[in-house]
Amino acid sequence: MVFCGHCQDDCPYVKDPDNGIICCGICGKVLDPNIYDDGPSFVKDSSGQSRLRGSIIKAIEDGCSISRERTEAKGRDEIWQIVHGLHVSGGDDIICTAHNFYKLALDNSFTKGRQTSHVAAACLYIACRRGEKPYLLIDFSDYLHISVFAKFCYSENTQLFKSL
Repeated sequence: MVFCGHCQDDCPYVKDPDNGIICCGICGKVLDPNIYDDGPSFVKDSSGQSRLRGSIIKAIEDGCSISRERTEAKGRDEIWQIVHGLHVSGGDDIICTAHNFYKLALDNSFTKGRQTSHVAAACLYIACRRGEKPYLLIDFSDYLHISVFAKFCYSENTQLFKSL
């Protein structure tokens, strides 16, 4: 039994016979802090081509980086501000739905080069349309003080939202 910081309990451990890594038997988090990799190296294959050889060792903490968490929190805060600014009914349900669309936008790099408030508004607009709430795109553009035709995220022209 070893103490796992992720499970916050004494857990059985599993030792990988190939590399000697000690992991939590319940969640799989790497518990041995003395694991080192000598990094990538280049080797020649049978045809004489150089190939990259190496391994990636990743500890399982939260599943995403701190930067990603910060970006998601910033998007959720923007969505919350727009919901309260426009008095959108639905409370946490509409915020959660819009935030899920925001995370989908992040996964598909839809946020790159766009203002967070614009992407958050587009996600909230989609959540409102799916929830049959009486809000139009012009309501969101008025709230953000932007032109619908010039700067909005154009969700109908993007592959990300076409299938939704």
